[in-house]
Amino acid sequence: MKSLSIIIPCFNEYARLYKNLPIISEYCDRFKDIEIIFVNDGSTDNTLKLLNFYIKYNKTMKIISYEQNKGKGYAVRTGIKAATKDLILFMDADLATDLSCIEKAITKAKYMKKDFMLIGNREDKKSKVEASIFRTFIGRIFVILQRIILGMNYPDTQCGFKLMSKSVVKQISDDLQVDRWAFDVEMLYVCKQYHITVKSMPVIWHDVAGSKVHPMKDSYKMFLELLRIKRIHE
Repeated sequence: MKSLSIIIPCFNEYARLYKNLPIISEYCDRFKDIEIIFVNDGSTDNTLKLLNFYIKYNKTMKIISYEQNKGKGYAVRTGIKAATKDLILFMDADLATDLSCIEKAITKAKYMKKDFMLIGNREDKKSKVEASIFRTFIGRIFVILQRIILGMNYPDTQCGFKLMSKSVVKQISDDLQVDRWAFDVEMLYVCKQYHITVKSMPVIWHDVAGSKVHPMKDSYKMFLELLRIKRIHE
């Protein structure tokens, strides 16, 4: 198996990490060549303190930390640039996407071209998803807006589970500028411009309480960011 970097952005994730760090650590022990990079995005709770304590006992874990909150997109971008392994995966600290999807993604990656991105697709018929009707509705409206504004036809861009080859990071990272919620869309849009293969896969996903995404307010912000992405990369 190729080596793997897992990027986990963290902003005030103490409660979730307190529960999930043992789960993440135990699961990742099955991989021979792996690094887990936690990017502390200016947390004001005890996230960094917890991470510093935990990495004393797990050599596969690393921390990148900075004081000012800059957004999930910035955190992911910082993490993937620091990754050293052949395959790079970013996922959320809440483990909304089941960890079993990691091995499925790696298996699927064996049959991909050198330059590729593999994205979780909650709309796939084979996916097992537990989500509120309202969240699902907002997500589908956002997909329609992407098609209209950016001409992209991905059924799910916002699933926090994406695997890519190291070569893709080298190609696209310097072009990425969106720091907050629509960073996933910008990443896919830049991949499209570079003619990088993007495929989707079914996932096991469940809505986790305490999401920092506010469907109405952030949907408006994401709409504005779609326009910004179009303007930046014309």
